[in-house]
Amino acid sequence: MISLQCRKMGLWTLLEGFLLLANALAILNEDRFLAPRGWGLSDFSSGRTKSFKDQLIAIKKRMEKDIDEVRKIAHGVKTKIEAINKDVMRQR
Repeated sequence: MISLQCRKMGLWTLLEGFLLLANALAILNEDRFLAPRGWGLSDFSSGRTKSFKDQLIAIKKRMEKDIDEVRKIAHGVKTKIEAINKDVMRQR
């Protein structure tokens, strides 16, 4: 069953979502954030165009790399939290 909120989503809500996404990308500095990840505008403005399949493969590889980075960060945070918990338990 479709929720009531999904039914109320209209064209304006969709447009507003796209505008928010465009604003977020505009706020991000291309040189500092987008270009190192291969998402810069220079990738699209080059004369050589990639096939759709090549673009999907590149996106998949970038996503896998980003997921691995998040996994490493999460593991580090988990290790620090466990160390803090051990210290707290020792102090009790």
